[in-house]
Amino acid sequence: MKALLSIQLAEASEKVGFQSTYENQIKLRYPKIHSFSLDNFSDAAMVAYAQELIQQSEDILILVESHHSQASPNKLLKLFNRLVKERFQKGKIVLIGKNALLEKMIQVLGKSFIKQPKAGRLDDIVGNLFA
Repeated sequence: MKALLSIQLAEASEKVGFQSTYENQIKLRYPKIHSFSLDNFSDAAMVAYAQELIQQSEDILILVESHHSQASPNKLLKLFNRLVKERFQKGKIVLIGKNALLEKMIQVLGKSFIKQPKAGRLDDIVGNLFA
């Protein structure tokens, strides 16, 4: 299964949009991929489902959009810790925006982590995973 996990990080829950522009573009281009969205205010059941989706996927893009550099990944720390512990290699984690805590935490994943890709580079990443 190919999947898109879209994560939004914001300072307050009311500032989190339902779907991101990037997520919508990917879903339009690849309508058969499984997609799931959550944010740093999601409940434990949603985070657990995201972890299950990662485990079941053959190829997955984890698209993290940080709307504020100081937005805490609070409830998602367990998910990111697990990715690091298991040396995530089933796809790519792409960070759009800045988040020092998250960058420091997942940079150890090397080529599986991509920070601030240019638009054309993001298209290449998506195409390589889902084509």
